[in-house]
Amino acid sequence: MQRFLEQEKLCRFKSFDYEDAWNIGVMIRTKAASLHAPIALEIFAYGKPVFLCLLPGAQQDNLVWVKRKRNTVLRTGHSSLYMGLFYKEHGIPMDQQTHIEQGKYCDHGGGFPLTFENGNVFGAVTISGLPAIDDHDMVFQGLVQYQHLKTA
Repeated sequence: MQRFLEQEKLCRFKSFDYEDAWNIGVMIRTKAASLHAPIALEIFAYGKPVFLCLLPGAQQDNLVWVKRKRNTVLRTGHSSLYMGLFYKEHGIPMDQQTHIEQGKYCDHGGGFPLTFENGNVFGAVTISGLPAIDDHDMVFQGLVQYQHLKTA
């Protein structure tokens, strides 16, 4: 679990605007398309979707999963994969917690927080369509790649 917290700390932003969202979205989309990954991808920042695309093979249900994963990130401030592992380690999976509305949240991988350097979460990058760990890894790798390009 510590690995996923470290990933979140690694992917913090000094600033973030719509151009950043577009560039991250295009980078992740390009990678997913090269793998023929049937994903839905959303970048949500400042209270609204700022990038959204579906690749061939993605379904309407993927958009529902994107929203649920994003909601989990915004509620907890952590990746949806981390929250799944957290709840499992504590013996109460999210889908068994009565205070969490199951139709709005889920703890499957693919939602990753957009966070400023000071720790404030302002959005999420979310993928649905692959196995949970692959959704998570594709987002994380895209964010790391973008940050390397931006600081180069």
